[in-house]
Amino acid sequence: MKSPFGEQKLILGGHSFIAPLGSDPAASPEEQHEIVAECLNRGITTFDTTYAPERVGWARAIAALPNSSNATPILWNFFGHPAHRDPLPGPTAWDEAGWDKAREELDAWEGRIALVMHPVDAENAAQLATVQRWKAEGRIAALGVWTSLQGNPDHRDRILSGWQWVQDHGDAWDFVVTPKNLACGAINDPIFDYAREVGWTTLATSPFERGWELDRRVDLAVRRGGTDPAATRAHVAGAMLRHVAFSPGVDHVIVAMRAPAYVAANLAAVAAGPLAPDEADRLHGLV
Repeated sequence: MKSPFGEQKLILGGHSFIAPLGSDPAASPEEQHEIVAECLNRGITTFDTTYAPERVGWARAIAALPNSSNATPILWNFFGHPAHRDPLPGPTAWDEAGWDKAREELDAWEGRIALVMHPVDAENAAQLATVQRWKAEGRIAALGVWTSLQGNPDHRDRILSGWQWVQDHGDAWDFVVTPKNLACGAINDPIFDYAREVGWTTLATSPFERGWELDRRVDLAVRRGGTDPAATRAHVAGAMLRHVAFSPGVDHVIVAMRAPAYVAANLAAVAAGPLAPDEADRLHGLV
């Protein structure tokens, strides 16, 4: 099945636009504009926007770019206000008010939109009916769902029940979003395997675990003999990204990039292709 996001492996993560949820410093508004411009110039046209500040930041960054018509923002059902003390709340079921709020945050954007439904337990039936109606009406171009098999072992039954619900409503989804990185290992591989069987496009998130897993492994590599910390970091980051991008069943990788230079570096890493066996051994040895 053809991906609704084209052939480019990389999707710019929304956490590029906020200070929390990442180990790198937050990008300034000017840097955000440069990052989005660099993405578009290099063929990255899909932009994840989970939280309200991310949608606002992306809309501001793309507004003045001449080649924005082929861009696709991905909207999630997280509706915190950028000015509030806690701008990163939990999910709220999609409804008309949420849609209006998200569109307001996108400012004057009138282009293509993809949408993720993050499950909200008892409200899932009504939420699913709403987003399916929006797709039928042409408001959204693609509909996806978030699911993961990670979590507290004490909540295992609930986690498995959530994944079963996603499968039971599989005809609704064009794509699925789930974490894939060295820290979570193979726990979500059944999701990628199932998606391949039924034809969903897969979006892997958190290849660097918001930078913290990258920091840990770079620190260990330097202590084991990396003489140039900057070069060691670039090498380890590239290997970690390639590990995710070329894992079985992964179509696209959502990756935050808080500096314009990261765009070219990450594209170069993906262009290098899958890890060779010796490269994979060295990466997995950084524990």
